[in-house]
Amino acid sequence: MFTLEGFESFFTDLQTRLAERVSRISKKPRKKKIENSGDLSLGSEVNFSLSIGEALGNKLPGESLLPGQQSAESEPPPENGNESIQKAILRRESAGRGGRTVTVVDVRPRLEAGAALDLAKRMRKGLGCGSHVEDGKIILQGDIGDRAEVWLVKRGVKKIARGN
Repeated sequence: MFTLEGFESFFTDLQTRLAERVSRISKKPRKKKIENSGDLSLGSEVNFSLSIGEALGNKLPGESLLPGQQSAESEPPPENGNESIQKAILRRESAGRGGRTVTVVDVRPRLEAGAALDLAKRMRKGLGCGSHVEDGKIILQGDIGDRAEVWLVKRGVKKIARGN
């Protein structure tokens, strides 16, 4: 059984440990607040204003970009790898892929392995999907034939055939 002296020693020990923790917490340095000295004010007559779109790199219609800044919407000009592509065949497949649908891009004339990998990488970035190369054909993850067709037309591919 517990005695009164045992409870008293327990509670005094608890009080001292609690006091030590409180003192450690209060000694931690606090973050300093940023104070405005009046030199800078947002949205004033000082021509210092920044919209969320400008901060994210998007330009509004009719606005010019700052020197060296590129818009997120601007696409690079057609690259040398696309000029040699005369025809692209787009097919949708799901057989042998666990029920997942992919878009197969078969280009004519056939690209070398390095050029096919480079084109797959550019399509992956431009279309926002996964891609890889199988047997010289570019495999895009998902049923994105429409988007891939628009992307290829923007890059200068003249003839695009759609499969199934």
